Amino acid sequence: MMVMSKVTKLPPRDILDKARKFFDGKYGLRRIESDPSCCAHFLSDLGFVTVRVVSSGDYNEATLETREWDYQIQEFLRKL
Repeated sequence: MMVMSKVTKLPPRDILDKARKFFDGKYGLRRIESDPSCCAHFLSDLGFVTVRVVSSGDYNEATLETREWDYQIQEFLRKL
């Protein structure tokens, strides 16, 4: 299991929209849960990706947790 995070000025809704576009329907992942204010969860037969966003003043922290999709979450955070 891997957990990575990144601090950004993007609003939580934008971060989660980008996550949906990046993960949903790709790599065999499908979105099974989401709350547009804080989180999204994607699942496949091989593993999962969970995206959580915590607001802190002008900045937001996107934390991604995964099993089997380490490279993909690193790529997503690089593009964020």
